[in-house]
Amino acid sequence: MDNRQQANHSNQPHTAHETHDIPVKPIVWTLAGLGVFLAIVMVVFAIWFRAEEAKRVAIEGASTQQMTELPENTPRLQSQPAADLQTMRAHEREMLTTYGWVDKDASIGRIPIDRAMDLALEQGYPVREGQ
Repeated sequence: MDNRQQANHSNQPHTAHETHDIPVKPIVWTLAGLGVFLAIVMVVFAIWFRAEEAKRVAIEGASTQQMTELPENTPRLQSQPAADLQTMRAHEREMLTTYGWVDKDASIGRIPIDRAMDLALEQGYPVREGQ
């Protein structure tokens, strides 16, 4: 080394890598607090889900008689929705495919939908004069 470099090197304080970049203690406490918070939330949700499951099982286990004894202001839910849907569709199919009376006293009847469409095509639809 020349004299100039030795002079500059000797004037500088002792240099080395940094021994302390960030404070570790607050980060550790923050992570520990977050872990405790998450554990508490998990326990609360586990208790809540078990309670909801117990309610669901209790409701499903109620007999039909108990369901009919509900107060008047509660909704009446279907006990067998698939069977109710089949019954409703069978009734609708019968109404659309058979002849029958809607109001016999007023002489109002119904005809099958296929026949009604055929009659509509035969008679035509009214058209405005300008078109």
